[in-house]
Amino acid sequence: MRSKNRATIDYEQCVAYYRAGRRIAGAAAIERYLTANPRTAERAERDAQHDLALAHRYDPVLNEPIPPRLLHGHDSSPASWLAGAGLVAMIGLSAAGGWWLRGLEFGAASPTAQTNTFGQQVARLSDRQPAVDAAARVAARPTPPDLSRAGYRFSGRRVVPTAGGQPLTAYDYRNNAGKHVTIYARPEPGAGRRTPDVISPSGVSLARWQAHGHDYALTGDLPPATLNELAEIAAQPTSQDPADQQTPAAPSVKMPQQTQAPAATVGQPVERTVTPRQQPASGL
Repeated sequence: MRSKNRATIDYEQCVAYYRAGRRIAGAAAIERYLTANPRTAERAERDAQHDLALAHRYDPVLNEPIPPRLLHGHDSSPASWLAGAGLVAMIGLSAAGGWWLRGLEFGAASPTAQTNTFGQQVARLSDRQPAVDAAARVAARPTPPDLSRAGYRFSGRRVVPTAGGQPLTAYDYRNNAGKHVTIYARPEPGAGRRTPDVISPSGVSLARWQAHGHDYALTGDLPPATLNELAEIAAQPTSQDPADQQTPAAPSVKMPQQTQAPAATVGQPVERTVTPRQQPASGL
């Protein structure tokens, strides 16, 4: 019987039992349940007393009639209509201004945003991109970075298209263990020298840096720390870098000086040396 009462009587019925002064339908079953559960009975009686206290305090206010001014419809006076129209106009202008300022802020991409875009492009590329004649698509091709110190040999150059329309030059490298890495490059006017750092756009780890007006990104199936080490080696200037090459100065040629005869003084006779003519020998 106790389990039956516990299954059919809930806590709200117990609170209602005390709130109604123990006069409620099924009061006998509820009373038996509360007798078997004294802690529940104590809590239900306390909550019922709290509900009765709130009702006693606020019932007079709730029973008051609604004031007539609250029963009228919306005030449609001209002043109220103009105020509402002004509020709507202000909201519209604020929204338009926000979109306009947003366009100014994001219209000109910052160098960081451009670099992030470059990283996203590299992350979306794959080795299955078709090779294109680099000489026909890229006017200025930078010298392939040197990874020979890390045991990687330069195996070829190719050009891969991107969604933005600007192709990227890809330099492929392999080592004796069969590992393959690729360095992507694109021209970036005004870009200075920037040390490598590893990013992971779209979950693809790549090391990026800048040098000699180009953006570079190194990718491969290697840990991020290894990618960063290879990028630091590739970013080191070599003797073939355009910035390190200097036009040799033309050797100076010392021309022989010609000896000029002293000019004659005006009014003085010019001395001439006359070689006497040899006379022919007698008998000839």
